[in-house]
Amino acid sequence: MNLETTPIRDDDVKSASRVLDVLEFVAQRPDPASAVEISAALGMPRSSLHYLLLTLVRRGQLEQVGAQGSYQRGPALVELARNVLNPEGVLSAIRPLLKDLCSSINETAAYHEIRGDFAERVLGEAAEHPLLISMPIGALTPLYATAQGKVLLAAMNDEQIDDYIRRTRFKRLTPATVKSGAALKRQMEEIRRTGLAISHEEFSLGVVAVAMALRQGGRVIGALSFAMPTVRFDPDVAHEAELQLRAAIARFQRQTP
Repeated sequence: MNLETTPIRDDDVKSASRVLDVLEFVAQRPDPASAVEISAALGMPRSSLHYLLLTLVRRGQLEQVGAQGSYQRGPALVELARNVLNPEGVLSAIRPLLKDLCSSINETAAYHEIRGDFAERVLGEAAEHPLLISMPIGALTPLYATAQGKVLLAAMNDEQIDDYIRRTRFKRLTPATVKSGAALKRQMEEIRRTGLAISHEEFSLGVVAVAMALRQGGRVIGALSFAMPTVRFDPDVAHEAELQLRAAIARFQRQTP
């Protein structure tokens, strides 16, 4: 990723500028960044970057993930952005929906919003299973490979979808991942017809997701989803998941017209 640091003016505080450079770099990436990548991209010495990253992790602005200890947006940073993007407090109405969805079929429920060409996990409620599906808040997943991403994509107009397809490289994440723009457009037609998207091991092996769009005032603001291991998914579960999602969406629309 090409990212130029903002030139430091005479009246800038150097340490504050470096903090903002790091946060902006990490926030713009769809995947976690290592300390080596951050140092190289921003031209910061590893020694001083180490203490800066340590502070940001302690404050919750960043969090370390993976065996290599790479960095991604932390819960405090995500919540700060959320307060700016949702000043009306829509999330306060969605949280109880997720709790009820999760308890209805005892599978992980989540709320997602579109972020560029990705779906961002904004809220989540984990199921009570030894084997469960969990992703961190703020995680970004490609629109073409996930149920939540596809319902958000289907809410776009045809021109926007065509633009998305032209700029997207369809990476084969699993053998089931959609492989072309033509195939994706066929899926868009079906999702628009039914209002439902199912991703069967398209993003991650062993994981199935079911999602529907959430609207406010006639506008799609996000997507509600269930995620579960493939071994617990069958037609009966799919049917019940759809019923529960439709009920939650109807409840949300009654509460927030």
